[in-house]
Amino acid sequence: MWDNPRRNLREVSWYFHTKSSKELGILYQYFYKNKVKILPQDIFKLLNPRSLAIWFMDDGSNNRTGLTLNTHSFPKKDQEHITRFLLENYSIETHIVKDRTKWKIAIGKDKKRFLEIVKPFVIPSMIYKVVYPRNDLFVR
Repeated sequence: MWDNPRRNLREVSWYFHTKSSKELGILYQYFYKNKVKILPQDIFKLLNPRSLAIWFMDDGSNNRTGLTLNTHSFPKKDQEHITRFLLENYSIETHIVKDRTKWKIAIGKDKKRFLEIVKPFVIPSMIYKVVYPRNDLFVR
């Protein structure tokens, strides 16, 4: 827990570290070419509601008016493939927005639809990402 004086809140952050293993090395080879992160083209076969929920729990945020998928490390072209996939497969319109010097995916008007798809798979400790008002903020 940490105190956030800007918001006058006590907040909780979760993090963990992984150890290198042969299995994780296989994932590294899948997502990196010449030490540069890539979006494997066959990844879309794996993007079902459960995997979207896992991705959102890990790298997504809910800022009340919209959602973001923090895709900063992917090239913009790969992010365009993701936005097209979400539209064609889930009828979710997204936009690629600038975040400082990188890009990320924003979900605005289809936020409710996205949350309906992922919510059944969100684990209890991460439910704050799909409910409003957030249930993880404690006023000091």
